[in-house]
Amino acid sequence: MKLIKFIPFGGRKNLMPPSVSKIPQWWKDGELVQSNGEAGLKSCIPFMEIMMTGYTVNLPFDIFVSKNDDGTINLRWNAPNESGWPTFVAERPQELGKTIPRPPGHLQNSFVWSSLWAWKTPKGYSCIVTHPFNRFDLPFTTVSGIIDSDKFQGNGNIPFFLKEDFQGVIPEGTPIAQLFPYKRTKWRSWIDDSDIPDIQKNQTSTLREPDGSYKKRFWIRKVYE
Repeated sequence: MKLIKFIPFGGRKNLMPPSVSKIPQWWKDGELVQSNGEAGLKSCIPFMEIMMTGYTVNLPFDIFVSKNDDGTINLRWNAPNESGWPTFVAERPQELGKTIPRPPGHLQNSFVWSSLWAWKTPKGYSCIVTHPFNRFDLPFTTVSGIIDSDKFQGNGNIPFFLKEDFQGVIPEGTPIAQLFPYKRTKWRSWIDDSDIPDIQKNQTSTLREPDGSYKKRFWIRKVYE
């Protein structure tokens, strides 16, 4: 088993550390079988598994989002000593990253989470840092990147965009970024249709049957601890 080490900055290791990725409640509340007898949301193992992959960086305290009278965004947080966390969430200068297309329904403002943790992976392993997979319910979208975390460790900022109509509380424990460690290797692609007969034997229409066809025949459980 490979090891990933999480490194706290500023002596704040007592705050919420990164954790194994978790399934959201809305997936747990989803249907296994539709009313017509066909497979439902919870029968799609690939959709579920991506949300369980790797680790998440989580909010260590509540974030309060409101709009001022002039339309600017006001962000507060209930840190144990808020004066000691002046830039936990910050807005970037307008000229920084202004050419990045904003996700639909998001503010033009560019924000960052100030990461309290760094992570170190084994030699030859990098880490994808991205928005929590399939978490379209979150009131923000985190920007994706890759860190060669076997060579570089630092508590850098994690950029994100805020949904334009959101005002309220982003609760403590909310995942703000998902970390997926992977082994670096060289790849080469080519076109080959010789596998088509075998692929046709495993038509996708059979993979989401309520009896768990994909899960029983193809799925390999991955382990993150």
